[in-house]
Formats: sequence, C-alpha cells, structure tokens
Amino acid sequence: MIKIKPIESIREAWAEIVLNIKSLGMALLIPLILIVLMPFVFLSLFYSSVDQVEVSFVWAAVLFIASLLVIPLYTLIAVSTHRLVILGKDALPNKLGMYFSSREIRFCFWAIVFLYLPHFFTGMIFHGAFSFLPNFFSGDLKEYFFENLKIFYQVTEILRQLVSIVLVSLIVALFGMVLPAIAVHGRGRLSEARSLSRGNVNAIFWSVAIPALALLGLSIVVSYSGVIQGGFQRTIYSFVYTILGVYEIAVLSVVYKKIIQ
Repeated sequence: MIKIKPIESIREAWAEIVLNIKSLGMALLIPLILIVLMPFVFLSLFYSSVDQVEVSFVWAAVLFIASLLVIPLYTLIAVSTHRLVILGKDALPNKLGMYFSSREIRFCFWAIVFLYLPHFFTGMIFHGAFSFLPNFFSGDLKEYFFENLKIFYQVTEILRQLVSIVLVSLIVALFGMVLPAIAVHGRGRLSEARSLSRGNVNAIFWSVAIPALALLGLSIVVSYSGVIQGGFQRTIYSFVYTILGVYEIAVLSVVYKKIIQ
C-alpha cells in the first residue's frame, strides 16, 4: 500500500496545475468569472449588515441559499480540474469546460454533503451561539461585550472557519476519494472511497487542511491590515477562495492518482 506524504502531494499538485495551466485557464475562465460576480448580485444585499453584526439563523440561511446558486459552477470547476490532473489535457468534453450531465449531478450531490453542509451547520451553530451569548453576561461584562461587538464577532467567525476546515478535511480524508472517482468514471461508492483512503486518512487530512489553514491565516492578516476593503474585498476573497478550491482539488486528484496507480 502506498503511503501518501502531505507536503509531497501539495508540491505535486502545484506542478500539475503549472503543467495544465493553459487547459485549466480555458476550462475555468467562464465559471470563475460568474462566481466572482456573484457577490455583487447576491451577497452585497446581505453583507451590508455586517458592520452592525446583525447575526441570526435567518441571515445564515439566506447566505446558504445564495451559495447554493453557485454550486453548479463550482461543480464544473471541480470536475474539470479532477479530469485534467488525473487524465490529461484531452479529458474534457469541450475546452471551455461548459457541460453538465449525470456525472456532474452525482458530483454536485456529494460536494454538497461533504463540503457545503458542514460549512452551513457550523455557521448556524456559531452564529446562533453568538446571538445568544449576551444572555449569559450582565453588568459591566455585558456592556464590554456590546462595546466590542465587532471584535467578538470576528473572533467567532475565525473559530467557525477553523472548525469548518477541520471538519471538512476529516470528511474528505475519510470519504473524499468518491469525488475524483465520480469525476473520472462517472460514478463512485462510499465503501470504495473508504477503502482507497484506508491507511492514509491522516495524510489526506493534512494534504487538504494545510492549504486551507494557510489561506485562513492570510485572510486574517489582510482583514486586520485594512489593505482591501468594501465590495472589492468580497470580490478578491471570492476569487482567491475559488483558486484555493482549484488547488485543493488538484491535491485530492494527485492523492487519488497515486492510490489507484
């Protein structure tokens, strides 16, 4: 059984992206442009309340529904990346990466289960806990909380993202091999995915978690530095997180290719 090395997989994923940069650029351009524009269409309607930190279950649900609208675009990006890294530059139905079939529907379903639902539920839990937090304070402590409301919210959001990264990385390490399997073969089973990852769960976990944790650290530094602000900040974040997603997919593809070979 091959033993996966996280740093080696991360490095090889970068090499694969560089090798397939032209094909990836053509296949991901249209979905990426649409994803980057989405914040202006949807999220700007709801993020305007962030300065007042109006956090609620309804607010979290609205953001979740808005994110669902871009899942087909993320699915196209993910499937195209998996196929290019694993099968090579001639693996796509068309060079522009615009296609959708039963394969993409299956991939989309498991992507929602493995990636979006954990993010959604951790968001609901942390945002809900934050909204109820003042009820546990009284006197000067409660006054201090409201005086520093935005700071407390930012800390809560960092913790939420950290927990989400750990949870998603663990799920991917256990069952994530089903995603490249579907991208390549059109279908995949959880039992087979679990069998493929057996003996390498810890390595797969860190292969996925390290880039995500690095980006989280970078986003915290950028946010507190105030270098990028306003709507442009949301656009930059959307673009960077999508590119990170491509990199994470490439890492998973490299791991899958090593295991099946």
